[in-house]
Amino acid sequence: MIEQDIMGPNIIKIKQVSNKGEYKSINGNATLKNLVYHVQECKGFVSLHKYFEHSQAIPNGKYLNYASQILNAIEDLNNHHIVHNDIRPRTLYINEETNIICIGGWDFACKCGSDTTSFNTLRMKYVNELFGITKSFLPSEFLIKDMKSTPDKSDIFSVGVVLYYMMNSKIPFVNATDPTYEKYLEETQPENSIPSLIKDMLKKDPFSRKSAATIKKDYCEMFTKF
Repeated sequence: MIEQDIMGPNIIKIKQVSNKGEYKSINGNATLKNLVYHVQECKGFVSLHKYFEHSQAIPNGKYLNYASQILNAIEDLNNHHIVHNDIRPRTLYINEETNIICIGGWDFACKCGSDTTSFNTLRMKYVNELFGITKSFLPSEFLIKDMKSTPDKSDIFSVGVVLYYMMNSKIPFVNATDPTYEKYLEETQPENSIPSLIKDMLKKDPFSRKSAATIKKDYCEMFTKF
């Protein structure tokens, strides 16, 4: 069970697990039974979504601090071959007193081997079960048929959308199959800047995206500047 491996300073702890849940799709045409429900330890935290309901733009220093913490969490998951599959403002939690940001919301998380084949087999299973997930934060390989991916690159796309949202209080495009996405990809960004960092995460080809560990290394100077 993945909850035994989900640990880290930027990961919301799972306190209890139940597998008696049932979920119906929005249109009522499909049902998932025996879903696993996780009870999270969220005391002192508020979701990023709620945080932005009453907060203004985040200063660069705090922004890069949050970005670094999110990447640390993704790297921790990568090291345990866990893919979250649902990174978005409602599954990220901020403690405003300690300025700690954590990943939670494990409904669609899965554990797979480090090889690409086993990951893509599991990914297609979960894609078929994503009944209500916000498509704006899903990577292109979740929306384009027969597109392959790799475990350490899938969640990075979603993180890129979240970081854009944190900076601009809006999402950069409708989703990865919409013309607005292609338009975004055509925009040029200053080198070694926050926008170029985000664009590195939002490449359509998963194998061209950088892993969390590589992003931290390539943008080390920017992260340590503030």
